[in-house]
Amino acid sequence: MSISVNNLNSVLPVITIGVLVLIGCAPQIQTAPSRELVEARKAKEANQPRTRPAKSSRRDYLKNRPVASVNGRGLSHDDFYDLLVKTHGRETLDEWVLLEVVRQEAQQRGVADTQALRDAELNRLLDDMAPDSSQINRQAMLDFLLRSRGLTQGQLDIILKRRALLRQMVEQEVEIPPSSERTEFERLYGAKRSVRLIAAATLRDIERVQRELDDGGDFAELVRKHSEHQASLTSDGWIGPFSTNEPGVPEAIRTAAFDLQKPGRRSEPFQYLDSPDRLYWGIIQLEQQLEAEPVSFEDTRPEIRRFLREQELSRRMIELQNSLVRSARSTIYHPDLYRPE
Repeated sequence: MSISVNNLNSVLPVITIGVLVLIGCAPQIQTAPSRELVEARKAKEANQPRTRPAKSSRRDYLKNRPVASVNGRGLSHDDFYDLLVKTHGRETLDEWVLLEVVRQEAQQRGVADTQALRDAELNRLLDDMAPDSSQINRQAMLDFLLRSRGLTQGQLDIILKRRALLRQMVEQEVEIPPSSERTEFERLYGAKRSVRLIAAATLRDIERVQRELDDGGDFAELVRKHSEHQASLTSDGWIGPFSTNEPGVPEAIRTAAFDLQKPGRRSEPFQYLDSPDRLYWGIIQLEQQLEAEPVSFEDTRPEIRRFLREQELSRRMIELQNSLVRSARSTIYHPDLYRPE
């Protein structure tokens, strides 16, 4: 049995696609390939060998030719190279250096970089983006992601290589205890509550809010007027739905919410820790009461285990990558690529 769509956002890595505002976007000029490129493509499609310069001379051959021409005027290889270095060079170099750091560690551990591992990494990405979709739809979504994030296929390949190597180095260390599976099941399918929250810095401030509520004040209106919890202000203090063990919701809020018996009831003032160094006083009002979903732990356990394992793998991969970066030394020689920290 698969995890329901409503719960996927709770367990799948969230892939955020930024909205790009294109100002003065240039129209695309129609271009045509050169005769050599047409012949090379035909030979490739026919699976026939074609004459091409040796790798050592190919670079010189290409460098001495324009990369393109516009109305008969050639665009030089050197100018094109300089433009790429100045516009995308540092970002590409950073990805390449990071890949090399990971690759060196993988070689020391006897971990091989293979195409099969990269393909498997790409399939995981596509599965997360578009589960149960056709290959055509998955590829279309991937193309859209690349365009919207300003990434090329080459940059994606570097990322996939790095992730594939990191995965191989940490996956034997990952074990998911049965207790974690049960906790995740309760989080996904257990009873849930949604509340509105008013947060204040001091007990005196929250008691003043409580008096306004006792005098008939509207909770959502008082959220907008008094609450200092910035994350929930845009939704008039709404938080949820969340379970009894939701990690992103402070324990005091969860406890107060599940103590309330019916929507419309509100709590007494209580103190809660919103971040390691920030204490608030709060009052909540119960807005929504959801019962546990009628699914069995054993039916959902394989999917839950897979998601928990992938989550832990990602955490370990990032941890190893950061550790390698901290211990690595790199030197930049190209003047257009150096940026003083």
